[in-house]
Amino acid sequence: VFFFFFFLRGRITSAWSVPSQIVSSILACGIGICAILRISGGSYMRVASHLAPLVRVGLFCSASVGVRRQLKMLVRLGPPFASVLVLLGAHLLVFAWLGTTLFPRGTVEGDLHFRGLGGGLWSLTVLLTTCNFPDVALPAYAHQRSYLAFFAIFALVGHTLLLSLLCAVVYKSYAEQHADDKAERRGATLDGLASAFTLLADLTDTEGQPAVSRPVAKHLLTELLKTQGVACASTTGLEAHAAATMRTLEEDWDGSISIDSFLLLASALEATGGRMPAEPTCAQAWCKGATKTKLHARLVRLVASGRLDTCVEMLLAVNVLMLVCEDLNFLTGSEKEGDEVGGGFGWDSLELLFALAFCAEVALRIWVLGWYRYWSQTASHLDFVVTAAAAVASVATLIPNQYNGSGTVRLILTVRLLRVLRLLGRFPHFAFVANTCIEVLPAASSLLTALSALCYLYSALGVGFYGGAICDAPAPGCDSHLLDGSDYVNMGYWPINFNSHADGMIVLFQLLLVNNWMVTADAYKTVSGSSLALVFFTSFYIIAVLVGLNVCQAFVLERFVERLSKDSANDKSVSDKSAANDKSAIDSLTVAL
Repeated sequence: VFFFFFFLRGRITSAWSVPSQIVSSILACGIGICAILRISGGSYMRVASHLAPLVRVGLFCSASVGVRRQLKMLVRLGPPFASVLVLLGAHLLVFAWLGTTLFPRGTVEGDLHFRGLGGGLWSLTVLLTTCNFPDVALPAYAHQRSYLAFFAIFALVGHTLLLSLLCAVVYKSYAEQHADDKAERRGATLDGLASAFTLLADLTDTEGQPAVSRPVAKHLLTELLKTQGVACASTTGLEAHAAATMRTLEEDWDGSISIDSFLLLASALEATGGRMPAEPTCAQAWCKGATKTKLHARLVRLVASGRLDTCVEMLLAVNVLMLVCEDLNFLTGSEKEGDEVGGGFGWDSLELLFALAFCAEVALRIWVLGWYRYWSQTASHLDFVVTAAAAVASVATLIPNQYNGSGTVRLILTVRLLRVLRLLGRFPHFAFVANTCIEVLPAASSLLTALSALCYLYSALGVGFYGGAICDAPAPGCDSHLLDGSDYVNMGYWPINFNSHADGMIVLFQLLLVNNWMVTADAYKTVSGSSLALVFFTSFYIIAVLVGLNVCQAFVLERFVERLSKDSANDKSVSDKSAANDKSAIDSLTVAL
């Protein structure tokens, strides 16, 4: 598949001019070689089995634009991040040295956590992640209360100061990379617009510069207004709309459009944010006669005035109260053996009525607004999916099947409670945070993709190095005596291992959350007999947690600041426009569009 994708797609000639395509083509060949080695069997099969995942993740990174962008950011981040990391390492080294002096061998603290400089470094590294602060400091604290000052100073300086400085360095590098990406995209946009203007220009102005004549500009603007979803009754209305807009663009009334006015038009169209085709509504497409009736006019007013939203919100509130009453025994933990969720009192019939009411609401909105305009509203995505799923679940309760009476149907119906979040949208601050989250989620895909690729890479390495070293569960044939009495055995962590790629991803997710990750790391150090296992886990912590999660925080902060600045600018713009008497060209153009 990779061979055909990279060699037979018709891009062979252009591939060798792009470095990423060259790397992707080489790695595609590597996957083919690994496949041949696995088919050949013998000792090569094991080598190919461990090598193929590494080649696949390399191919994915080279072919993904988002991942390559994150790698570019890591290159920019390298020098400042390394300087803070060296400072953090010096902090660990000094306190590990002091710890071996304060807690020598023979003391409880020294025997448990400061067995030489290496043992002290590992204990303080785990302490720096705030994963086991009481465990490391407790023996010394129980012996003498003043020893707590040693651990408190280390934690405050390391976690509060140095790790915060590390986050600041990551944020600065991400902000610079984000600004460069925006400038690059803006430059590409301007180049594309300039090229488009050159293609459209059919005359020259008084200064000898290329310009677009009035007929060409009018035809272009008419087509653009169609794609922007401007509400006009006919093509003639669109042409009149275009002619009115052109009057704000024409300079010196010479009947031509210059490059500056052309860029102004593009900025105004971008400001409208319209990407929705001017499609007719369902009523206009399916039943034109119904649009002239009084009933249709009332339905349109019902949707446009917001009264339908108020009715739906009241219905959601009643539905929440009903679900609470229905599941009260299970919510309070007072259910008896054999009780079913939602059993008795005709709850299923009531749920069906609610499902029908919400389906009618969705159908009404689609009928009045049309599918494109309905789906362009972000809140409609959740409403449509939840309503459809709840309707299917309500119907499923009336049809005998293997899922009827189980928690699956109730779970789907409970998801409807998510629609209650729309009530919080009436509060401006919550609406601001919710809109920011909605904008962040699609744009964060490249970050999550890069983090997933990193986890897959380390999972492949973990399976190659430590696969089968720890059994999934204690068994007669499992050599687990090395772990007897360890925290790994006492906590029942047997399923957390590197025996498969899926299990490896769970181990790395545990480390990503910094939750008892040292238990698994110590276990693999014990069974492997080498401290390189600690290096393996620590390197993932540095790359994934200190870099990856800090980049995610920087991303959210940057988008939040952008959204805040945009809203402040919009509020100021609205205030200025309401106070001004004379409209500028861009104001008139925006109003016309």
